[in-house]
Amino acid sequence: MPKKARPIKFQLCLSKEEKIRIDSLSSETGLTPSELFRRGVFQKRLPQKVTDIAHKTYWELGQIGVNINQIARVANTAIIEGHHPLVADPTQLQKLEELLHQILREIVGCHDSEAGEG
Repeated sequence: MPKKARPIKFQLCLSKEEKIRIDSLSSETGLTPSELFRRGVFQKRLPQKVTDIAHKTYWELGQIGVNINQIARVANTAIIEGHHPLVADPTQLQKLEELLHQILREIVGCHDSEAGEG
């Protein structure tokens, strides 16, 4: 297969340590530094930009989550003490909290294994 023409040059600034690492990876893999960068950029999933509205929504949902946790704690305490909670069904609150965490992960574009439960 003939080599693809790449007439455009792109300048990149690296630290001395980064340059050493690139040279080392290039030697280990047999790939040119350019090919290493192309593969790193084009073959990996990059993080999505978080918009201002997504950030604000994330923060607001976090505040709602705090309130839900407080309500659940009061309801669970009431049940333990033999009282009937007046606020909500704890099972429904747990489902709501799980949904909230799912929404938070989707806003920031992370997967379950990447997201910290907070």
